[in-house]
Amino acid sequence: MSERRGSLLRKAFTEALPYIHNIKWLSNLVSRLSERDVDVEAVRHRLAELLSTLDDETKRTDIRILMIYLDMYMRRAMEGEGNG
Repeated sequence: MSERRGSLLRKAFTEALPYIHNIKWLSNLVSRLSERDVDVEAVRHRLAELLSTLDDETKRTDIRILMIYLDMYMRRAMEGEGNG
């Protein structure tokens, strides 16, 4: 499951890159989240928690963009499981 989590998170990050302002900061965050042994729902929850603690509006926007793409990949993964 952790490989899938990292894969979904990395795909979402890669897709979101053209719209991200703080690329290095978000890349480091994604790397840290990918290393943790939690599922993709927990990663999304951590991102949502981080949104409420950040004062930097640009970083908050970057996280929101990442979450949009992460949600998209999570839906696709769930749809794929339903077909298999």
